[in-house]
Amino acid sequence: MALSRRLLSYLRPHWWRMVGTVSSSVIAAGLDGLSFTLLIPFLNSLFHQTTLTPPSGAIRAILYRMVGAFLDPNHPLQSLEAMIVAIVIIVAIKNVFVWMSGQLGAALQELVTRDMRDAVFTHLQRLPLGYFQRTKTGQVMAKVLSDTEQTKALVTELVTKSIQNAAQIVVTVVILLLISVKLTLLSLVVAPLLTLALQPILRRLRHAYRRLRNEYGEITSVLQEVVSGIRLVKSFAAEPYEDGRFIEANHGYAGGMVRVARMAVLSQPLTEVIGTSVAVMILWIGAREVLAPGAG
Repeated sequence: MALSRRLLSYLRPHWWRMVGTVSSSVIAAGLDGLSFTLLIPFLNSLFHQTTLTPPSGAIRAILYRMVGAFLDPNHPLQSLEAMIVAIVIIVAIKNVFVWMSGQLGAALQELVTRDMRDAVFTHLQRLPLGYFQRTKTGQVMAKVLSDTEQTKALVTELVTKSIQNAAQIVVTVVILLLISVKLTLLSLVVAPLLTLALQPILRRLRHAYRRLRNEYGEITSVLQEVVSGIRLVKSFAAEPYEDGRFIEANHGYAGGMVRVARMAVLSQPLTEVIGTSVAVMILWIGAREVLAPGAG
């Protein structure tokens, strides 16, 4: 939470870009859900050959009235063509907002990273001399350049993706509630299951990334020392020794990245297995309700 608050202080000067990014993402998520929701009453009427009468509930009634503008029971093919055109237009408008969100989000990332790099450099010059005596030059450079660069991903997760995903979740839940309240509540079981399953992996990834930052700083330290003292290296024929130092640091960093990648790739199959299992269970329960004697 403290890290998020500090990051938000850098976002504040660029508030209009942040608002634009968030608003575009929310609108895109709403249009995405609308394009699929419009098909529900349309297909119901088309396949069951029934009159499209608005059901109870304000939101569902609005959706059914919207579809009614495209539906002519006497000309189903023309109705289908009109609905397809409407959905294509909605998807096109949605992608305009996706593009706007991406443009504003990219500028937001770069500007926040720029401001943080300025702040880190200003703070660095005011640190006591003892800090520079204890810390290798390469590690200092890594903090100013590499660590601030990594905040791009954090800005993306905190501002763009997290809010966009939250909007998509809200839209999806609303759509599911329109279809079946019972099955929607059942499907929400997947959220705590995924959180519990992924928590150990996420915890290990955080610790691993902290170690990797130190190992990357070791690589830049060796590189800086060799380049700045290249005359001494050559005069003492110390190339093999420096080769060994760099190879050790580089191989250690590469090995750490491989271990992190192995842990990271576990999240997708684990998420897919749990999500698919829950989806199959919901499908089975829903099918039993529809196909059971006396259903409907």
